[in-house]
Formats: sequence, C-alpha cells, structure tokens
Amino acid sequence: RNPRRPADASTPAQSVGTLAHELLLEGTQKKMHVIDPNDYPTKSSGNIPDGWTNKEIRAARDQALAAGAIPVFPKVAEDVEAMVAAAREYLASLSSSEPAVHDLFAPGGGKSEVTIVWEEDGCLFRIRPDRLSDAICGDVKTTAATAEPGRWGRLQLFGMGYYVAAAFYRRGILAATGKRVDSVYLVQEQS
Repeated sequence: RNPRRPADASTPAQSVGTLAHELLLEGTQKKMHVIDPNDYPTKSSGNIPDGWTNKEIRAARDQALAAGAIPVFPKVAEDVEAMVAAAREYLASLSSSEPAVHDLFAPGGGKSEVTIVWEEDGCLFRIRPDRLSDAICGDVKTTAATAEPGRWGRLQLFGMGYYVAAAFYRRGILAATGKRVDSVYLVQEQS
C-alpha cells in the first residue's frame, strides 16, 4: 500500500492525525464518527460496500461531515486507538530518562489546546499550543511518511517551517506569561 496513506485510503491522513491528536491530548473521540459498511448493504444486491460506494453509506458520511464529525470505517478507528496507545506507552517509558516530557503529557502535567493572545506594536497575535506546562511547550505531529528524526527534521521541521512556529510559540508564551519554555515535538507515524 502507499506509505503516505493510512490503512483505509478513503480517510485522509490529516483526518487520522486530527483524531489521534484529539484522543491523545483531550481524551475524547467527539469528532470520530465510525461508520460500519455492514450497516449499509447495497439495496439491489445486498453486497457490503467497499468504501463510500453506495448512496446510503455516502449519505451517512455526508451527514457526519455536516455535523462536524470525521467519518471513518471501523479499521481506521482501531488504527487511531492503537496509535494513541503506542504514544502513551512511549511517553510512559520516558519517566526516568526524560521526566519533564513525561510529566508534560501525563494527566495534570500540562494543559491541552491553550489559547494565548498577546499584543506587540499594536498587532494582536494568537497561538494555541498542543500541550503546555510551566517549562515546556509540546507539539504533537502525526505523519503518513516517516518519524525517523533525521528525515522528519529535514522534511518537516525545516521543510515545513515547524522550527519557525516553535520560536513563535516560545515568543508568545514569554510575552503572555513571562516564562521561557523549551519546545518539544512528539512525532508519530500513522502506520
């Protein structure tokens, strides 16, 4: 299969990342709407659809989208849950080697999705760190490519300008709180 796509090629990689992000950081699956193809057999033949291939399952998908949810098949929901379980296992392993990072992502160790607004020279700025403690700003990234540090660093951290975002977040946190924080990325492959 194409390594840039999740197991279910009908679900965009960005959506898988959004769902994993929500479950890991907020402990909820509010956006996830699981649609089981077995519930939408083709009326004429009774065949189970393979993807969004009949009118009924497309209508269920469209209804979920209209409600602001992300429609996924059961396999994608399982994959997201497995990703989050693996991330939590990894974070737990950091308790002695990287206690500050472990604590950042532990319950009560930081706050998720904090909105920070500040003004500089008459301009308003806004940031929303994924996870924030008094010492660290954590950003969670999922990738359909590779999380190998050297390649991810070249392709994403520098290639996508994430290092600029990290500096901007640090600047905003300092302006709003007076605290200098370190930045850390938790990067995870989707497959």
